[in-house]
Amino acid sequence: MPWSEIFRFIYIVGSVNAIFFSVLVFSKEKKTQADNILGTWLIFLSIQFFIPFLYLANFEKYLNYAGYEIIVFMLHPIFLFHYIQALTCSKVSKKSWLLSGVLILISIVFILPFIF
Repeated sequence: MPWSEIFRFIYIVGSVNAIFFSVLVFSKEKKTQADNILGTWLIFLSIQFFIPFLYLANFEKYLNYAGYEIIVFMLHPIFLFHYIQALTCSKVSKKSWLLSGVLILISIVFILPFIF
């Protein structure tokens, strides 16, 4: 088995696990704000794991897909910040939410060509 197939298997297992855990988080009865943030974060993590799964099958596609994986990296600090804020129940200013929202929207706009 070539090394690329081993890595593809690891990436698809990670992507499926992230989707599975996000479904578990979203199916809870009494969801908190932290649960919603964690579930959304896991969906973006599954996208991040799925992109290398696609381009490791054919290295010619690498140039088309590799840049999209990097876009998702900028979302992790934002999700981590808001997840910890929601867990500790400390107040986050509206300016922080607005700035984070703008960064999330920018990253979503950049990843839309990959999704479509």
